[in-house]
Amino acid sequence: MIDLRGMLAVFRFECSRTVTLPRLAGWGILTGFSPALLALVSYKNGQMPERYQLPNEAWWMFFFILIPEVTCLLGLLLWATPMIHSELEGRTWIYLSIRPRGKGSVLLGKYLTAMAWAGSSALVGLTISVIVSRPPDAMKLWAVY
Repeated sequence: MIDLRGMLAVFRFECSRTVTLPRLAGWGILTGFSPALLALVSYKNGQMPERYQLPNEAWWMFFFILIPEVTCLLGLLLWATPMIHSELEGRTWIYLSIRPRGKGSVLLGKYLTAMAWAGSSALVGLTISVIVSRPPDAMKLWAVY
């Protein structure tokens, strides 16, 4: 059974603890990576003759690789790993493991925090990417991802 209050308490604590300048800078870099690459692709695509321009499928592929594959997975790697490592390093994991529902609350709360950081980065990056690159069917592309 999952302790929802415990999970939300860990989420609130981790969110307040992780709002630091280096983490915000990392969030900004992660958010700006996809729009920067897609802006370059869009710029080069605009310089090509009409017959060599990218089809819709290529835009969908670029967005799929950059937003869910790179931004989300890299964001989870950057946020979830240090959070779990801090529990192991601080030796608090031993105390949490003997409490009923302690492990689940901590793991799910930390995962929810990492998902919030990575998801917000991906959503903002996707929105900026669609605005900057102006692919065909932009609203459909944004709604799918």
